[in-house]
Amino acid sequence: MRVAICAIILVLIITIVPAPVPKLSNSAGSVEMKRDIPLQTRLLSYTPHDQIVITSDDDFAVWPGSGTENDPYVIEGLSFDLLNTSIFIQDVTVHFVIRNCYFTYTGSDYRYYPAIWISSTQYALIENNTFDGIPVGIRSEQIANKIEITNCSFVDTSSGIVFWSGGIAQISNCTFEKGYTGIQIDDYSVLNLQDNTMNNMTGDAVRIWTVDNAIITRNVITLSSNYWYNDGIQIYYSNGFTIADNLIVGGANGIRSFACAWGVVQRNIVRDGNRASLSIDSSSNLMVVDNFLDRGIYIYGTVKEEWVHSFVNNSIRGKMLGYFVNESDITISDDIYGQIIMIFSSRVVINEISMPDVYSPISVILSTDITMRNITLTGSGVGIAVLRSKDVSIQECSIETSFESVKIRRSSNIEISNCKLFGGYGISGENTRKLVIEQNTFYMEGGEPWQNRHAINLYQIDDSAITGNLIKDGDIIIYDGYYTTISDNVITFTTEYGVGIGITSTFHSIIKGNSIKRGTVGINVYSSGEILVENNSITQSMEGLFLSNVKRSVVTRNEIVSCAGNGIAVYWSYRVNFTRNVIWDNAGYGIKFESDSDNCMVYHNEIGKNYMGNAYDDGIDNIWDDSEGFGNYWSDYNASGKYEILGDANSVDNYPMFINEYQDRIPFLIPLDDVTYDNTNDTEVVIEWYAWDSDPVFYTVLVDGQIAVNSTWDGDNIAIDLSYLDAGAHTVTLWLVDERDNRISDTVRVTIGERNQSVLGMPLSVAETAFIGILGVETFMAVGLVWLILQKQRKIVEE
Repeated sequence: MRVAICAIILVLIITIVPAPVPKLSNSAGSVEMKRDIPLQTRLLSYTPHDQIVITSDDDFAVWPGSGTENDPYVIEGLSFDLLNTSIFIQDVTVHFVIRNCYFTYTGSDYRYYPAIWISSTQYALIENNTFDGIPVGIRSEQIANKIEITNCSFVDTSSGIVFWSGGIAQISNCTFEKGYTGIQIDDYSVLNLQDNTMNNMTGDAVRIWTVDNAIITRNVITLSSNYWYNDGIQIYYSNGFTIADNLIVGGANGIRSFACAWGVVQRNIVRDGNRASLSIDSSSNLMVVDNFLDRGIYIYGTVKEEWVHSFVNNSIRGKMLGYFVNESDITISDDIYGQIIMIFSSRVVINEISMPDVYSPISVILSTDITMRNITLTGSGVGIAVLRSKDVSIQECSIETSFESVKIRRSSNIEISNCKLFGGYGISGENTRKLVIEQNTFYMEGGEPWQNRHAINLYQIDDSAITGNLIKDGDIIIYDGYYTTISDNVITFTTEYGVGIGITSTFHSIIKGNSIKRGTVGINVYSSGEILVENNSITQSMEGLFLSNVKRSVVTRNEIVSCAGNGIAVYWSYRVNFTRNVIWDNAGYGIKFESDSDNCMVYHNEIGKNYMGNAYDDGIDNIWDDSEGFGNYWSDYNASGKYEILGDANSVDNYPMFINEYQDRIPFLIPLDDVTYDNTNDTEVVIEWYAWDSDPVFYTVLVDGQIAVNSTWDGDNIAIDLSYLDAGAHTVTLWLVDERDNRISDTVRVTIGERNQSVLGMPLSVAETAFIGILGVETFMAVGLVWLILQKQRKIVEE
């Protein structure tokens, strides 16, 4: 019965709300809202006055009026420049008016008090006043009947109007300029906000909590750009509200509803925000009709009723809102939707569509068997959200976001593969089983160098795999995981900031075959157990492998080379075996055990030329050989007796072996896939290989069988500009050579579309090309190798 009555009331509210006011042009960038804003009446001069304190009806006797509704007491034409509250009124039952007054504070002390403070009264009218540069303009609590504020001006106030607990509040035709929070209302029975203007607000312009029967109409709000805060209209724990005919520009969320019911959002224009134009969180039974929402709609809930609302004729950046409920066996490939929200649906394919500049362009909620393929998303906050769903596949998509490319919550059997993810954060997952993230490319550049970006950030993940991803300036972080494999990923940082792979409270999991370059820590394992760390390459990190509170794990066949700190650092760990690792040329210790690490075994490792020392042990009962005749290879072993380990533990390797130098290994190189560039005149054709070597010498690039570049190699990635090439298919081969004449190569096919050619110049000079023609490619490379080695040796001698 109650539901039916509420529904009837909502229909009546929609009918009563004035006819549509917004005028929309064909361009989302030129939205107009026409209405007359009454000009405030202000006196040209004010009478300075001291603080006014009224705590009974009798205290009003000195002011004009009789205290009735038709003849209220009047406080008028005064100015106040006070540290404390200028007008304090409490415990009165009469009608009164405060009008045409000016409030400011020009002193140097901090002013916390509101200019007008009203408490435990019946009726109040505050009109045509100016509040300039003070923290709080008007504060009221426990207004039994009605308070009305109209035609007031608030300039540079932290909070313009703050109301707590009352009957009826009406605020109209007020202006707020450069403030933090404009209007804050809590615990009122009836609220009417209309025809107010708020400019350059840095906090929430309107903040409403626990107010039933709120009507918020015809307000104009502009907010400063802030990603997390300053919502336009924020309404929490309120029922039966109407938000209609408002213009909201900038800020974070335009309109945000949290834990509300039976609300109407109608004919609003919300644009240019950083997050969602309309955020619906844990709310139910909302009617959203005829709105222009350029950043789209965000929906979140915990029960079924909080996902299903009524959406009618809303515009998302000039396109339709695709709101699909209980759909099955459909394909969505038409580029007609500005946003897609999929709820309680199954066997759906979303294919080859693009959506620019929408906060959360695609949401899949409580659905199953959903495939997304070849989707392009740009300028979004959360690219694709998968919530409480299963059997979802995201393939070959390109997603550029400011926050998260893919967000997964409480789902299972999710696959993300062959996607390109740009900016912000990459993939976040929570409470998810059987998540597969493979063969994706993450470009996490941007922001300050110390702002490490999470390429993959997972919490409470079970039975999942992260494999074959290419990550630039981002990390892989897992917290509270089980039976998860992290394998064959390539992670490269351009600075010393960032953890390559970090796992916490994770068990029965594998970190294998990953390549990590630079960053703060290559691999960080914390409070975890039964972990296998195998066959990883860590180079040039501040710290190579960092273990803390790790139990019953194995670290084997890893290469940890040229780190600025320790190769391996172990804290508070128990029964961890380190075997067949190469720990070489690190600036700290090769492997270091701090106190309270006990019963770990270190054997069959190659440990050499670490600057502070090859090994250090302050732990308890750690063993430095296999107890059967084999210890470790040491670069500083004198070939007789036991090898003594530095540190207070007085540990020894009973069966040490000598090793002279880092064993020959070919350079590290990630092969490239064939690539095709569009047929545009201004396309830049640049390909880049991910490569590394501890002792690099030079590299050679051949284009169509001819040497195009021959240069010294610093051991870093190799990028080559091929923009000068004619249209057609070309074969490009990279050769890498190190000091031991180890070589590795990769060949990629580059296809360039038709375009107007402007000769940019060959990388090699005419003389070099002729010389190569005489010697041949192999001879030229050999000569180059000898020359570069001689140059390097000469530099060493000079130093």
